[in-house]
Amino acid sequence: MVQNHHVWINADILSGPGYKKPSFHDPYEFVQLAITHLHGTTLSLGWTTMPTICTDDDDDDHEEYQYTEEMITEMINVASSYPYHVTFAVCAHYFKRSWEVLQRLYYHNVRNDNNTATTITSVTTSTAPMQQSSWTVTLWVSGGGGAKLSDHERRFIYETLEGDGADEKLRNRTYYDIPDFGFGKG
Repeated sequence: MVQNHHVWINADILSGPGYKKPSFHDPYEFVQLAITHLHGTTLSLGWTTMPTICTDDDDDDHEEYQYTEEMITEMINVASSYPYHVTFAVCAHYFKRSWEVLQRLYYHNVRNDNNTATTITSVTTSTAPMQQSSWTVTLWVSGGGGAKLSDHERRFIYETLEGDGADEKLRNRTYYDIPDFGFGKG
């Protein structure tokens, strides 16, 4: 008996915080290859990051420690050409200081490019291809030393995306690849 499994392909296709160049030189070519050869595959598209981890004590104005408007715009342009599910791989350490620009990934509607989501389809754990009008985000933390999120960062992420005061359009749209994230813990 053959089981169907839904495949996700993760690639850092654009320069991100720290401005390290990605290995894949043409992000549009990467997406086109996925369309041609990996029909229905979920793309987990990310930005390269440097191993430097910012802390709550770091100055919020340090652009090298955050995602920028230009990074988000470029990623939206690349991802918009992909007809299947896209999740954006975002380093959780840069989430709080980048929230103002990261919101565009949540509120952008693939079928209606006015940056306002009009149809939200819940994320499911089904093995069927996920074709939905809204993208998701995967927040991750590297397994390297010093990679643990502070309590303040964890609380900010939870309250912003899943907490009682979170916008309903944000809830259940994020995958968490964060050890011991502990929803609701403070």
